[in-house]
Amino acid sequence: MQMRENETLLCEAIAKLKNNIAYLKDVREYKKGFSLDMGKAVLNAIDLRGIEKVVCNNHNLHELLEKLRFEKKDCAFSLLLKGYFSTNCETF
Repeated sequence: MQMRENETLLCEAIAKLKNNIAYLKDVREYKKGFSLDMGKAVLNAIDLRGIEKVVCNNHNLHELLEKLRFEKKDCAFSLLLKGYFSTNCETF
């Protein structure tokens, strides 16, 4: 998934879907200030596919993952999407 302004690539997210689990591989920010919005967008796209669990092993994303409310368990971050987008307009 990519975020662009005209022809300029601002940010992109890479996720793999397998066996009803989404694996967030990377969020690459080319212009500062877009990673959180991209993170929310990719999670929304995953949720719309009916997938409820997202896992990320990319520890370079730990600050973003914490803002998105991922929990660290063992050596990976995970997030359950059930109810994630219906939290009465809770802000991040």
